[in-house]
Amino acid sequence: MNNKSKPFCTCCDRHEKNHFYADVYPQNKEVTGSCARVSVTYSDQSSATFIVDLGMFQEADYHNLNDILIFNPKEINFAVATHVHMDHVARFPIAVHQGMECKIYTTLGSQLLMFPALDDNYKIQLTLSERQNTRMPYNVHDVEKVEELIQPCPFHKRTCVYNKNNNKIFITLIQNAHIFGACSVFINIIDSSKKAINFYFTGDYNKTHRLFRTKKIPKDILNFPVNILTESTYGTTFSNDVEKVFEKNIERLMSDENYSTGLIPVFSLDRAQNILYILKQMQEKGTLDKNITIYYDGKLSKTYSDIIYNNSDIFNIPGYKKDFLPYNCQYVSTSTRSQILNNLDKKQLIVTPSGMGSNGNCPFYARYIIPYQGKKKCFMHFVGHQEPRTLGGRLLNAKPNDLISLNGLMLPLRSEVYETQEMSSHATADKLLDLYSKFNKINTIVITHGETETKNKFARTILADKNIKVKDVAVADGETIMRFSSYGMVKTMSVF
Repeated sequence: MNNKSKPFCTCCDRHEKNHFYADVYPQNKEVTGSCARVSVTYSDQSSATFIVDLGMFQEADYHNLNDILIFNPKEINFAVATHVHMDHVARFPIAVHQGMECKIYTTLGSQLLMFPALDDNYKIQLTLSERQNTRMPYNVHDVEKVEELIQPCPFHKRTCVYNKNNNKIFITLIQNAHIFGACSVFINIIDSSKKAINFYFTGDYNKTHRLFRTKKIPKDILNFPVNILTESTYGTTFSNDVEKVFEKNIERLMSDENYSTGLIPVFSLDRAQNILYILKQMQEKGTLDKNITIYYDGKLSKTYSDIIYNNSDIFNIPGYKKDFLPYNCQYVSTSTRSQILNNLDKKQLIVTPSGMGSNGNCPFYARYIIPYQGKKKCFMHFVGHQEPRTLGGRLLNAKPNDLISLNGLMLPLRSEVYETQEMSSHATADKLLDLYSKFNKINTIVITHGETETKNKFARTILADKNIKVKDVAVADGETIMRFSSYGMVKTMSVF
């Protein structure tokens, strides 16, 4: 996008006469596969390279990119992981397998969650590899090695991560409310000449969280000239666009004698804990009967919940929210599942992964709930975005009695299906704009982590906002390297 006040500069002679610059290459083309390589060239012609995140591509169109690392794993100086979602950390074991031995800086909370997440993903990828007769790009020892390389940092503490010949790089991890343990990262790159290039990577961002408190961004960071690399998942959605219906729906359905079992698919980390806490709040308000059994099924999700509960101080959870499990909540065992299925005409709620319905234990229950035709009606309530090709996406687009394909079975849709977007862990456009407005001097905003159309529309929204002090706005496309000097972005180069 064009500069607000002057044409975009594509020649670098004036800006790079001291030969101190940073080349940034965000690899993700749209939402998933987050990884930004930053290659710094100092005025003495020495160099440093680091990455922010290394996630897997989950869109079908980009699966082939999971085998492509945009850096030499043996040569990078350090890495940063903003949070424990697979589209941000799943490829770290691949890099380790190929020789990466540098430190991976992340938060104390993410350190606790990282191994169970990567270990579970390894088992999933191994199963897929065996089914498809393909080679696994890493092994379980690489997962263990990632855990060894993790270097936790407290929130808001400035940490020197590179220091050679008076050329330095400092990072500050800023807590944000995307999920438990999530952070944004401020990166302060200082040349021996005392000139600096600053980046603020939002990571996946949200402003507030239902269960934990967040701290404000330090004022000194807000006063630095900075280049912001931002997510844009909901860059075309504003808070007023989101209708809050979940509690109303659950209250109505669980108090109506015509309805019985409800299935709530959730993501194992964060969404599950949020939903459980909401159900507890409803019980305490009297809008959900405490006698209704709430079944919580998901081994990995339970592991996360135990970690969060036992380390509530690290996750900054107030004492009165520490026990987020609802009353009459039961963890599910193999024998319990049969009991649940034998009582589909009874009022009960099942909270289980995965969030889009296609994986985890959700298909097991959906197999019986989708076609159920008994004395009462069952329902499914999705609590987040559903990709069209997932089970959730197909159910939401189906009509009553349409046939739904589930692992080869064709099931008539007899249950009711609901959805809400109010639980999203991503900030809406207005909350992102509010974040940018706090910075006093933004050289460049680079828009990443969003669908192409969303990124382009969001760029126009940013440029039209008079409260944001920014010179240039750019849209990352996965094919462009962006060069930054102390002045901001000075040049773009095609990867191909």
